[in-house]
Amino acid sequence: MKSLIAAALLMPLLAACAAYPARPTPASGAASPAAPVGTPAQGVRGVLTYQGRPLAGASVYAYRRQSSNFLGPADFASAPSGRDGSYLIDLVEGSYWLVARKRASGSDAGPLVPGDLQRLHPGNPAAVAPGAFTTVDLDLEEMRDLMFSRTGPRGPTATGIRGRITDEAGAPVAWVFAIAYTSADMRRVPDLTSAMTAADGLFVIYLPAGGRYWVGARKHIRDKPAPGEPYGLYEGSPDHAVEVATGSFADGIDIVLKGFGRPAGE
Repeated sequence: MKSLIAAALLMPLLAACAAYPARPTPASGAASPAAPVGTPAQGVRGVLTYQGRPLAGASVYAYRRQSSNFLGPADFASAPSGRDGSYLIDLVEGSYWLVARKRASGSDAGPLVPGDLQRLHPGNPAAVAPGAFTTVDLDLEEMRDLMFSRTGPRGPTATGIRGRITDEAGAPVAWVFAIAYTSADMRRVPDLTSAMTAADGLFVIYLPAGGRYWVGARKHIRDKPAPGEPYGLYEGSPDHAVEVATGSFADGIDIVLKGFGRPAGE
């Protein structure tokens, strides 16, 4: 009798279990489940530092096209870097110009000011291949000059000096100024400057009138050159001067940077 009662109680339970099919198990050798939607599959990643230490709260901006100083809105941007300085940008395949920035104000937009940190990727443009991440590590530098600092004419003129700034290996140098003086005393704040160079190292110094100008290039323009600062003088004339006629440009005024104070030949 007890057996009949137990069987009667078990029958409904067994029927309920049969109504739910067993969870399928992956077949041997079957592919792993796809990554969740939204997981980055390719792009750029790396570590941001300042003075060699991990930098948190900085962002990397990616531009599809090269532009002067990369000051406009970026096409893509990373989230702020983590405590270990790591960052990641999810990008489609292609080439991108990268610049890392951290504003002292904490804002992610607006003009850069002295005290902010920035670094243009020296290997621009960075290439992103399908299904892969390109590693770009950047050590940011503190800005000591306004991004838009420029003395002299406040816009283009018909007179000026044009050229390119490179390092000693011949590579273009970004984020530096070409400078011009109206006298041979070049160890002071310049009388005229270019805008900061972009990745191609090209510069233009617009002049108010023709004349004789002493020309060089520096990383900073608001104080005297510091030992080791990237610095160079135009070597196309013995006294580093260029003659410019009113209404024309002196072209091909190229300048090579090295550490200020280094003896020639080092």
